[in-house]
Amino acid sequence: MSGGKELTALIDLIYEAVLDNDLWPSVLIKLADAVGAAHVVMPSVDWRAKIFATIAPRDDPELIASYKEYWAFHDPLLARAKLRPVGERRATFRPVGEIYTLDSLMPREEFAATPVFNEWYRPAGYSLATAGTSLVAEDQFSALVGVSNAPGKDSMTDKQLRLFEAVARHLGRAVRINRQLWKLELANLAATERIEMLPEGALLIDASGRVVLANAAAKAMLDARDGIFLCDGYLAVAGSPDALQKLVASCARRSV
Repeated sequence: MSGGKELTALIDLIYEAVLDNDLWPSVLIKLADAVGAAHVVMPSVDWRAKIFATIAPRDDPELIASYKEYWAFHDPLLARAKLRPVGERRATFRPVGEIYTLDSLMPREEFAATPVFNEWYRPAGYSLATAGTSLVAEDQFSALVGVSNAPGKDSMTDKQLRLFEAVARHLGRAVRINRQLWKLELANLAATERIEMLPEGALLIDASGRVVLANAAAKAMLDARDGIFLCDGYLAVAGSPDALQKLVASCARRSV
């Protein structure tokens, strides 16, 4: 990466991806370019359910499929990205934001002799110069980002590691925000389903009295216009259309 403008553009793109998941592959490609790496991956693992997923925009999809189907849970590097203290059943994770290299996880000669390196990493065009960091580590779930040089470039330079650390800090923050938004979306969907299942009429309205959500029983009541009804999307009562809106507004003011 030639200068500050490109780095700023990459950081901007990272935060744009918080609201647009389709941008993550582009983020990773620009990250790899920024640090001068040939490969970049962003895997996530549910260690309890043994579910692996990854975004790897520069890797062969067939190789990624084989890694997901078998190698993910036979890869000592992925396993050592988390720690399981002796005598404890629950896995603990390396601190979020801690930059580690292959050499800090295990001797590279030992890794070079493993089946996963010779049957997956080497055919995929990875070298032994690899760096990674945890982006999320919570409740048996972890998400990582890793970069690797091309064969022949078997050492990560200090400049590469500094750039990787600088960008990964923003990437981790963005991924955690994205995950929280996803949780809120799930909670909202669950709340919507619960309201729909109620036999009684149930409404959700905003501070101005506009109806945001109404279940089937409430919609039937509003359609019947028997006492309460909708007026331009706002809840109203017969004889005083804006009475409920004023009441709701006064409740909202008191709740702030």
